[in-house]
Amino acid sequence: MRGGILYHDGQFDDTRYAISLLRTLEDLGGVAINYVEAVALLQSGGKTIGITARDREGDASFDLRAKVVINACGVFAEETLAMEHRKHEAMLSVSQGTHFVLPHSFMAGTTALMIPKTADGRVLFAIPMAWLDDRGDYGCGCGSRVCRAARSWVGEEVHSGPH
Repeated sequence: MRGGILYHDGQFDDTRYAISLLRTLEDLGGVAINYVEAVALLQSGGKTIGITARDREGDASFDLRAKVVINACGVFAEETLAMEHRKHEAMLSVSQGTHFVLPHSFMAGTTALMIPKTADGRVLFAIPMAWLDDRGDYGCGCGSRVCRAARSWVGEEVHSGPH
């Protein structure tokens, strides 16, 4: 190895985080709903004041008004912006990651590893996860073409050394 980067990754239990956010919303008087899709933005005076929603189970549509509307749609944020019917520059460059769970013996310790330059320009991360141990299934096991290709790529990068 010629050099390295010390990399820290924030680890948290995303399920507990989501439940905590839900409880906070309800504590502050909000109402949580599920299986509902925003199909249009409600506009007034150039401001978004709510959404027209569709119940994905019962297919009913209804308007939801709010003091503040937050577009927290992740990779779908630009689709939500398109509901404004105004031109927007592309904001996101969506990428796809492949995750493998490996035994702790693969990478002992608590420090993450980042390989910033691979043969095809991708970045490879190896991050020890505090809540995982050496029991369980360490591959996706799905056997799909994508999974096999990703597994092959990771193996080649790990064994080929720096580029």
